[in-house]
Amino acid sequence: MTKQKEKVLIFVLLGVAAILLIGVIIAASILLRKPGDDGLIPNNVFAAGVNLSGMTEDEAKRALSEATKDTYAKLDMSIQVLDTVVTLSPEDTGAKLDIDAVVADALSGNSSNTVSVLPYLNLNTDYIRSVVDDLGKQYSSTLTQGSITVEGTKPAESPDGYDTETAFQTLVIYMGTAEYGLSTDDLYDQIMDAYNINLFQVVGQCSVIAPDPLNLEAMYQSICTEPVDASLDTTTYEVTKESYGYGFDLTKANELIASAKYGDTIRVPIRFIQPDITEEMLTSDLFRDVMAEVSTKIPKDNTDLLVNLRLACKTINGLLIKAGESFSFSQATGQPSIGKGYQTVEIYRGTELTEVVGGGISQVATTLYNCALLADLDIVERHAHSYAPSYIDPGLDAMVDWGSADLIFTNTTDYPIRIEAEIVDGCVVIRLIGTDNNDYYISIETEVVEHKPATLHQTMVEGNSGGYAKGDVLVEGITGYDVIVYRNLNERETNRKLSSSVKTYDRYEKRNQVVVAIYVPPAEPETEPSTIAE
Repeated sequence: MTKQKEKVLIFVLLGVAAILLIGVIIAASILLRKPGDDGLIPNNVFAAGVNLSGMTEDEAKRALSEATKDTYAKLDMSIQVLDTVVTLSPEDTGAKLDIDAVVADALSGNSSNTVSVLPYLNLNTDYIRSVVDDLGKQYSSTLTQGSITVEGTKPAESPDGYDTETAFQTLVIYMGTAEYGLSTDDLYDQIMDAYNINLFQVVGQCSVIAPDPLNLEAMYQSICTEPVDASLDTTTYEVTKESYGYGFDLTKANELIASAKYGDTIRVPIRFIQPDITEEMLTSDLFRDVMAEVSTKIPKDNTDLLVNLRLACKTINGLLIKAGESFSFSQATGQPSIGKGYQTVEIYRGTELTEVVGGGISQVATTLYNCALLADLDIVERHAHSYAPSYIDPGLDAMVDWGSADLIFTNTTDYPIRIEAEIVDGCVVIRLIGTDNNDYYISIETEVVEHKPATLHQTMVEGNSGGYAKGDVLVEGITGYDVIVYRNLNERETNRKLSSSVKTYDRYEKRNQVVVAIYVPPAEPETEPSTIAE
């Protein structure tokens, strides 16, 4: 190798060595350079919950300022322990962050990945500690069991009435206290950690050992009796009287317990309890009004007729007609018979005078019919007599005959009706007792549109074997009528007639009177005895 070539090789080797030396120096300088020497915050560095990685000093200050401008100096720290919430206001804590110091710490590279802001956050830690200690006192009770006791004496029950306003006894419910396990040091550290990462809500951990549940249901069963409503027999309308209960409002007591706190004492009154339905409520509207009362005079002193009328009245007296129910006179009385005590009385069947067992009870039906008219009940069936009876105005009678003619009407009110029927001072008296809620009343008018007087007839009697005297009445005359009956609707308060309508039109036969006129035949002429010539 020539010297020239050796020189060239030496220079090349020297150049390579220089390059290598420069690389080593650069590498060493990189390895030995401190973080932040380039003016940037290292990677994975956080402060106050903000990622500051790779930021310049100014960038980091702007980022922290933006993230905390509405927090430390303005936002309350909320602390919750079980159902208690307290707040730490910036005015009380004096919270104020030194952003420059935080960024300087981040640039220094002396901190770990998270820069603690607590050294640079002005906080009144004594105040925070006092708040935490107060919570510790609140949740420092030991376990005590609740209890349920009764104060006072239950009075003797009175059938004459009950005082439902006075609390004769009181249920005393003590809620007991729970045993809490709240570490104030741990809670204080939680608060500091939250401040450090710019969070303002803390939920403290507190263990609870609660007292045993109170058995209010068992106490209720032991001292309370339920009220029993009065009841109505819808067949007889007899009332079973109510009974009062005694006790406390279980639902209300449970609500008070649900809203109470440990350590509270609840006082619940114990009273007599009125039933929902009392006898007065059931009967106040029942049988309170005389809806109609009608009296008809018994026409003559007839012992057998009086027996029949009394039996018919006794049979229907006290009968109840339910709301919407129809009443049949024949069904109520049944067929009159000697076995039932009815007597044979001579009455008209049509225009024929006939002896009938139970005769005359049409007067009871007539009196009842007029009550039904005045009570404004619905007349289903009614028949007039052939001859107008003497005990009622024409058009107002009701003839009944077992198996052929009946009186039927329907109770169109909303309440039951009771029939009261009796014989008083020679009159049939019937009342309908029910409930009249109408603002009107019914009146009845009759109009005789044709009067048919009985014509006098004379009967000539020859021989007069009956021993009649002239002028003796053989057949009583009965006047006939054509009658319209009107139903008038009248305002109860003013008696003003509101309307009038035709109820019935009846035609009654007349029967002529028959009077005896004695017939005396003329005497035969006398004749001279004849002489026979010899």
